[in-house]
Amino acid sequence: MWRCEIMDPLGFLVALTAAVLLAGATWVAVAPVDLREDRSAAAVWWMSPLLALGQPFGRVFGRWSDERLRRLSNALDRAGVRDSLDARTYLGARSALVALAALVSLAATAALPAHVNLVAVCLAVAVAGAGAWNGLALCLWLATRARTVRLERELPVLLNVLALSERAGCDLATALERAYLYLGSADIRRELGQVLRQIRLGKPVEEALRELAQQTGIRGTTGLASAALQARKVGGKVGPWLQTLADQCWSSWVHKRREKALRAPIWLVLPMVLLLLPAFGIIILGPAAVTSATELKNCGIF
Repeated sequence: MWRCEIMDPLGFLVALTAAVLLAGATWVAVAPVDLREDRSAAAVWWMSPLLALGQPFGRVFGRWSDERLRRLSNALDRAGVRDSLDARTYLGARSALVALAALVSLAATAALPAHVNLVAVCLAVAVAGAGAWNGLALCLWLATRARTVRLERELPVLLNVLALSERAGCDLATALERAYLYLGSADIRRELGQVLRQIRLGKPVEEALRELAQQTGIRGTTGLASAALQARKVGGKVGPWLQTLADQCWSSWVHKRREKALRAPIWLVLPMVLLLLPAFGIIILGPAAVTSATELKNCGIF
């Protein structure tokens, strides 16, 4: 007669972790080619199983106030994922991740000895849930920061193209269309595409650029919106102003990169102090400590 034996909880946890890692690596490896340049869309595509799992959880957050959902939508917009990820789905994905982390922590604590009290199990579940809930928030913050850096790097090129187009006799809307065709970056093209869609729907150029400045939070886009407003009110040339703004943005970018390069040695000191110095201490003082312990043992002290 066949007999079914229950797998050891620790072995089951290891097998489950290996299966999840293998499935995740396979899912990442089969990413479409058109997503390899668009990092924000690629991140959403890779997280689509978790997002699909979190859609039922997202209905729970339907009672949230519109102001809180609007702030979260603005944060997703700054990260570049608002087109493919709404606020409720994002909250549902965080809730689903918390549930998965709680299940994994329960499976991990099941392999512990029986004398472990319930407080340790509850603490493990709470820590895993808090880490999972804040993990996606940290990923969103990192994505927003990385995208802001890319936009700040690409903004001077956009302003130069707009200045050259304006000198060639184009208005600002036509210059934006030419910049959309000329620039190859996915982040700046997405923002320009949204601005151009709003302009085609009848929104004034300065209002569309003002919304762009609010969504990105970059200082150079605010200057671009001011230039569009000046062109509408005064009717003068904005090419020299755009060129000056491009030079200022480029100088600010170079200055930030230099400051970051100067701070790099300071950040390298921390891992050296925490890792290298204890290792050197063990190597140097370890043999002396062993010799001293042996001599004290021979003297009968220990």
